[in-house]
Amino acid sequence: MSDFYGDMSAAATELLAEFGKSLVLRRTNPGTYDPVTGRETGGSTDDLPTTGLYTKISADYIATHQVQTGDKLAVIDASQEPQMTDKLVDGANVWQVVDIDKIDPAGTPIAYFVRVRK
Repeated sequence: MSDFYGDMSAAATELLAEFGKSLVLRRTNPGTYDPVTGRETGGSTDDLPTTGLYTKISADYIATHQVQTGDKLAVIDASQEPQMTDKLVDGANVWQVVDIDKIDPAGTPIAYFVRVRK
């Protein structure tokens, strides 16, 4: 059965590549706190490539989530697992991830719905 879901994941990735565009999940890795200076040092940022598209936010989704004006809903492939601390970069636009819904039947990630906000 996992081969079926693996094929579904590959199909979703192909469709997002065909109809979507290249996006980046920007992940900030915290550094260490220096008590002498009172600052964090040694942090880094990773840009993780992904493919996705924006979709309309449905009335059902709005009714069950705390959607604000200006929020966008992106569907991204399963190549990278988004985290709540990530930012979604689309060219010059940088969006903060505020909600993640994973499509993963039988534990096989197929795609992610990621709600983002400026």
